[in-house]
Amino acid sequence: EKFERPIVRKNCACQEENYECEMGFTRKVGSLECRFADDGTVPIPPQCTSSDFFYMVAHRKVIGDTCEGGWVPQKLAVPCPAGSKLSKGAVSVLGTIGMVALIMGGVTAASKSERFKGWFANVGFSQAAYVKYSHIGGAKPQ
Repeated sequence: EKFERPIVRKNCACQEENYECEMGFTRKVGSLECRFADDGTVPIPPQCTSSDFFYMVAHRKVIGDTCEGGWVPQKLAVPCPAGSKLSKGAVSVLGTIGMVALIMGGVTAASKSERFKGWFANVGFSQAAYVKYSHIGGAKPQ
């Protein structure tokens, strides 16, 4: 007769040691902390802008590990790549700078044209003659 030992398996609570780094994340030897590797293996969400972050789980359970409950890996903030599309705020700032540059360029070009040269020469200090300035070292302003 053949004796078979009864096998009782019990799943332990998960610990950080039961997990390895997900693709696109690495850790140093002896460390349990997974860091973003920036090696191009992580798919970038389409709504990701150059100044934004997206969140990903940096750990996965080791293959064959059957632990249950216990430690749960947290999501890690991953920066969007620098070549991503610009955010709405960045587009707004760049648009404003562009508009100011166009206006300044237009005013400069107009001030050098013969048509508007006289107008620019007469604008600005026409009211300055009526301002009463005090003299340096004078007793009091008028």
